[in-house]
Amino acid sequence: MPSYIEKVEAATLPVVVLKGTVAFPSITINVEINDDESISTVKHANEFGSYLIFLTAKEIKDPPYTSDDLYNVGTVVKIKQSLMTQEGTLRVIAEGIS
Repeated sequence: MPSYIEKVEAATLPVVVLKGTVAFPSITINVEINDDESISTVKHANEFGSYLIFLTAKEIKDPPYTSDDLYNVGTVVKIKQSLMTQEGTLRVIAEGIS
């Protein structure tokens, strides 16, 4: 049986919390982001490489979140497209990185 050794480099990426949605590697996901903190996080990520981590909240509730409110595993995603609507919602198309 072949064995694989992966080299993982340390990286610091911004985190966006998803409510009621889960992101998976190699899958494109469409999300609408309403809160100002997450919108500014996505805009910052667009300026610096377009990578983020999507974490899912265990229960649908409003921020602030504690570590107990979030699942321990998330997905690194690359932003493919983002669009600010007239209502102030940011629509994001992102693809999970495998």
